[in-house]
Amino acid sequence: MSQFIAILLIALLILILLPGLLAPIEALLWWKTAKDEQKHQEALRLRAQPKLLFQLPAEVEHYIVYLSGIADMSGEDLNYREAAFLERLDVRLPTTVVVSDVFPYSPSNRELTGQRSLAWLWRRVARNRELKKAGLSDLLVRLRNLLQVLVSADNRYGPIFNLGTAEEIMLGLLRHGYQPATGKPVTIIGISGGGQIAVGALTYLSKMLTAPLRVIALAGVISDDPGINFVQQLYLLQGTRDPAPNLGAIFYPGRWPFISGSDWNKAKAAGKISRVVVGPMKHNGTGGYLDANSYLSNGQSYLDKVVDIMVEIIKEAGVSKTLEAKK
Repeated sequence: MSQFIAILLIALLILILLPGLLAPIEALLWWKTAKDEQKHQEALRLRAQPKLLFQLPAEVEHYIVYLSGIADMSGEDLNYREAAFLERLDVRLPTTVVVSDVFPYSPSNRELTGQRSLAWLWRRVARNRELKKAGLSDLLVRLRNLLQVLVSADNRYGPIFNLGTAEEIMLGLLRHGYQPATGKPVTIIGISGGGQIAVGALTYLSKMLTAPLRVIALAGVISDDPGINFVQQLYLLQGTRDPAPNLGAIFYPGRWPFISGSDWNKAKAAGKISRVVVGPMKHNGTGGYLDANSYLSNGQSYLDKVVDIMVEIIKEAGVSKTLEAKK
């Protein structure tokens, strides 16, 4: 009996450790392909052709790149709360173009159901979601994407992963009509793990763009990433019922306040990091930041409150001169 228990414990340990050990593989495979510079640049050129299947605003002042939370399976796999959130931002910021087709948990922007060895598993999860039977299988997506966030924050594999993500952000901007020579400001909105990946990409994105780069991290769990050196301003939005963003300050030593020479603390001392308490929101789901059916004491929905704060941040940064469509 004791041997059986020992075998079960060993098997459980393997199941816990194996995904973590395999997590950097996609980034390493991407890097192997990217090192063939000629083929890589040709692929980037082809993929950067603008889609422009929509009408650009008459006057574009600003671009937003949206990096989703860890529950998504592709850049186009947005749930109804995310879709409503982005729609409200689009209405409130008519001179801003919103880019939402970048999948932050893949350095090649490849959806989970695409050409992957485990695509069959992710397709099953996708089917279960459609049937509203995701259950525990949904946790696999979250675990897989969470591990990619840890890869982004890792000082060994993070630079590779973050370079790939930066290229995908740049390609997303180009597909939506961005013209680098104009220097139009770019704001990256990262939810949950998307906040870390947004900051991680800045090291490389800052070399691809000559534009001001800002990050709005909604419930972001962020490390002491060197990308923080390249942000004009980082806004940390957190609800009072959401302890998740505090994990970054606990588990990443560079964020400990007594390590004054860290990139994070130097940015904080320079006033580049702003923390905003948004209300009694939870991390996700009902009572979460994007919930349109939970309300503050004044009757405003959580979703509208978050949108209000983001619009105000963007306007204060001077990248949108438009009046708010509604209060």
